[in-house]
Amino acid sequence: MDDYFERMKAGDIASLEYIFRTHSEKLYAYAAGLYRESQQAEDAVQVAFFSLWEKRAKINDSDSVFGYLCRIVKNNFINDLQKEMVKQKYIEETLYYENEAIRWDDLDDIEDLRQQLWDAIDRLPEACRKIFIMNCIEGMKYMEIADQLGISLNTVKRQVKIGYKKLRSDLHRTENEVIALVALLAMFR
Repeated sequence: MDDYFERMKAGDIASLEYIFRTHSEKLYAYAAGLYRESQQAEDAVQVAFFSLWEKRAKINDSDSVFGYLCRIVKNNFINDLQKEMVKQKYIEETLYYENEAIRWDDLDDIEDLRQQLWDAIDRLPEACRKIFIMNCIEGMKYMEIADQLGISLNTVKRQVKIGYKKLRSDLHRTENEVIALVALLAMFR
């Protein structure tokens, strides 16, 4: 096997074919145990051998060719699984927001949301609530609030940011939806 491995490293395609014939069935069985679908397992084996060929010059230990191929299959499986989890989370969030999206043309919904927003603002800590209302509802500038309350500009900014974060969490809305609701609330107060 060492001889075939060394020749493959030197670019001999016939040696790669020998290594493929020697290990492909075992590697397929390993991949099938991970992927559970034959086409995915076949693809994983092909990717592993392609990677072996592409990286042949960097591989040092001929005794671990099969182990190297198994690591490639396993790492690709983990990557595929992570991608699938991200994709699934995105789909779930998209469906959630599509189902929970604000219907801007329904006045009853808007009035209900307006009340929910005021209730959520009332639940903010006292100093945060006061600063949030002064800035976001009454339209005062950060510096005006800092001067009036005798606090730093950074404290005002931080409290407004905290207010938005708590409202997003409390209302289970996106950042843009909360900003739009607060803007509407300020316009129609």
